[in-house]
Amino acid sequence: MPDAERERRARQSGLVILAVLALLAGRLWQLQIVHGSHYAELADGNRLRRLSIAAPRGVIRDVHGRILADNRLAFTVAIVPGGLQEQRQQVVERLAAIMHAGRDAIEEALAGGQRSYPYEPLRVFRDVPPEVAVALEERRIDLPGVVLEQEPVRRYPAGVSVAHVLGYLQLATAEDLASYSGYRPDDLVGRTGIERAYEPYLRGERGFQQVEVNALSRPIRVLGSVPPVPGHDLVLTIDLDLQRAAARILEEQIQFLESDPGRRSPPGGGAAVVLDVKTGAVRALVSYPGYDPNRFLSGERGAYFAALEQDSRRPLFNRAIRGAYAPGSAFKPVTLLAALEQGVTRPDETYVATGVAEIGGRLFRDWTVARGLPPAGPVDAVAALERSVNDYFYVMGTRAGIQAIAETARALGLGRPAGLDIHPPEAAGIIPDPAWKRAHRRELWYPGDTANVSIGQGDLQVSPLQMAMLYAGLANRGTVYAPYLVQAVIAPDGTPVFERKPRVLTALEASAASWDTVHRGLLAVVSGSRGTARQAFAGFPIPVAGKTGSAQVGGDRETHAWFAAYAPADEPEVAVAVLIENGGGGGSAAAPAACRVLAAYFGLDESGACP
Repeated sequence: MPDAERERRARQSGLVILAVLALLAGRLWQLQIVHGSHYAELADGNRLRRLSIAAPRGVIRDVHGRILADNRLAFTVAIVPGGLQEQRQQVVERLAAIMHAGRDAIEEALAGGQRSYPYEPLRVFRDVPPEVAVALEERRIDLPGVVLEQEPVRRYPAGVSVAHVLGYLQLATAEDLASYSGYRPDDLVGRTGIERAYEPYLRGERGFQQVEVNALSRPIRVLGSVPPVPGHDLVLTIDLDLQRAAARILEEQIQFLESDPGRRSPPGGGAAVVLDVKTGAVRALVSYPGYDPNRFLSGERGAYFAALEQDSRRPLFNRAIRGAYAPGSAFKPVTLLAALEQGVTRPDETYVATGVAEIGGRLFRDWTVARGLPPAGPVDAVAALERSVNDYFYVMGTRAGIQAIAETARALGLGRPAGLDIHPPEAAGIIPDPAWKRAHRRELWYPGDTANVSIGQGDLQVSPLQMAMLYAGLANRGTVYAPYLVQAVIAPDGTPVFERKPRVLTALEASAASWDTVHRGLLAVVSGSRGTARQAFAGFPIPVAGKTGSAQVGGDRETHAWFAAYAPADEPEVAVAVLIENGGGGGSAAAPAACRVLAAYFGLDESGACP
């Protein structure tokens, strides 16, 4: 080959080599410079993980420091969506088989977080039993992207007895994610009760670990960490011993009533509330039936919640604050105060009760006549309360007028939410008057409406909490303190963040003579020879002032049974209200339970103090 040709071919080969080298250099420049950060991120995504560390929720204690809610460490199964790669379907099927769960639950969890957190573990199964954790570790080679962690899990040592106060946790909803910053779809959030109302305090701040992982997305080395900050602790006003006793007593009383074969209808649920009359602090708040908040944290949470929602007894419904019922005769002290303050009667006025009163052209009959019993005959204000004489209150209420009755009721805390620090908020109740009836029923007010309200019937509605507030106000001669459940909020370092001070919600001005009359009447209800609660409190060593109530509900059902009181009658400390839906007579159904609750509060033997 001539030298010239050889030289030409060498130049061509050199140019080709230079072109290839230039192409490679350009590609390297593109990969390393132009897209370098992108590929570095992908490499780190495959090698590094930023693991979230859940913060322990704040501990909740009762007024004496006993634990109502705390945390324990438990195994949690999490999935790193970005670590599944092409084996996603097989991994999901294997995990579902080990966990005895449906694929849908796993896919739903992945769908909720794989876009936002592709390389962070998403918690799918919480509180996994140790034997399941062992099974997962034995098959870790078959489960790339699946991580077994330990995290704090909520625990409620008091169980059912405090459920309606504390509430329960559920997975964060879309609304939660929009309302709270930094929340993820696999976070547990307070849904009801104190857990919801104080969620921002209880939650704490999440921590992080930067770790290096192997091909199975298993951590092999910690590169750095930020520890989580626990949530704030809460100190409640609840007395756990009293709360447990009230829950047990209410359940036993309802079960006793259920066993009565002579009843027209079975009892429903019930509620019991105990308030400190001098501060408004809630010492016990019980709604029956209840539920176990611990079961919302287990693998059965979905099935358990569905069963509770389908239960006709409505165990998720907090009757103590959300229930609204006609108060029956337990409302009569309000009517009497209104009549005395309006000057339409005197404490010593003698009224001859015939068992029938004509109001606005209608005949209203006393409960004694309905039962075939003789009417009360001559009574004064104290005797009318003691014996719960309906026709006396029909007449006195009509004399006073609905506006005076309504104003007195509102001044004693009825007809509006009291602002209790719990979720969902309390029922406002209803104090009807002509304006309310026009607005809600588009009807005129009639004298018969006033007569019905005078004995706690008609459209009148109160909650058990409001009934306890009413009797705390009666005990205080008109001063009603706002009820509250949280006494203090404590930061993780032990510093008090918030301490509750008693706050006057409302007050009723009335003469000393009016208060004395009402107090003597309420004391006679319990200790008088004809008192409607005398049998339930026979032999009780502490003076109690209270009132029974039997509120008609329509149909062939038993009346709602009420008893509300304060004690000691001479130096009041607490007010108590007990409601039993369709319980029957207040004196026979609700008063015995209230007696036992008061015995528990005063440290008395229930069987010895109450018949």
